[in-house]
Amino acid sequence: MKKLFIILAAVTMVFVSCKKENKDNNTVNPTPNIAEQILGKWFYIEENGEAVDTDELTITNFVMEDSTLKAYTSQLVKPYDMWFYKQPTDVQIDGDKLTLTMQKDTLKTVEELTNITFSDYRLSYTSMYTVFINGEQDEVFGPNQLCCIKTDKDYSQSIIGLWECTELVGAVTYNDSNARLEFFADGSYNYYCKDEAGIWNLVPRELNEYYVDDKFLATRWKSEGEPMIYESWEIVSLVAGNMEWNSIRYDADGNIYSQVMKWKIIN
Repeated sequence: MKKLFIILAAVTMVFVSCKKENKDNNTVNPTPNIAEQILGKWFYIEENGEAVDTDELTITNFVMEDSTLKAYTSQLVKPYDMWFYKQPTDVQIDGDKLTLTMQKDTLKTVEELTNITFSDYRLSYTSMYTVFINGEQDEVFGPNQLCCIKTDKDYSQSIIGLWECTELVGAVTYNDSNARLEFFADGSYNYYCKDEAGIWNLVPRELNEYYVDDKFLATRWKSEGEPMIYESWEIVSLVAGNMEWNSIRYDADGNIYSQVMKWKIIN
């Protein structure tokens, strides 16, 4: 469920209304224009002082459309088997409070953001997050302290093509160093493994999908008769035919571990 409020979490931070206290007269300066401060893309990275699992990262893009502030969020929501890619999110500002509302199919999320602070490229806030299913309240999360950073990358086109893994550092999850991934412009991809004879073979699956929003790479796949699997990465760099992914993950006992995967372009 942490994922769900992540979506609104990232959005939240963005609408930081920086109140600064005047030490001389103990007054509060006027709240800056939140709608202007929040414009741009924000990457949700921290919750209650701890790094967010990479599979719970969120990219939220705030834009002004016809004089109306809107948001678009990309995020995985495993507990609800949801797949969000630039999902429209309603934004309402009421003084120092920000409310984000998102609806997709039978799922609705409402997040209230308070205690919003803005510093350089960092946003922090207190989040209360409510999930509704078929109009009925399902779960409430919070209060939680969330944080995000501003970002301006775009790897959505650069990733298209066939890539071969050259190095894997850290624990092996679903991906390993014996892998080639071929990303297509339609949001699908192929997964290849090399056999003992050195031949790369396509691994058959019912579904292979991905999206890239900024530097956030989300993948999901399904083999016949098996449940859907999700995995996300942060693209740290992609230049001159070389790409690097990073991740922070937690095991079943709550212990943190990291992964780094490096790739080279084949064609």
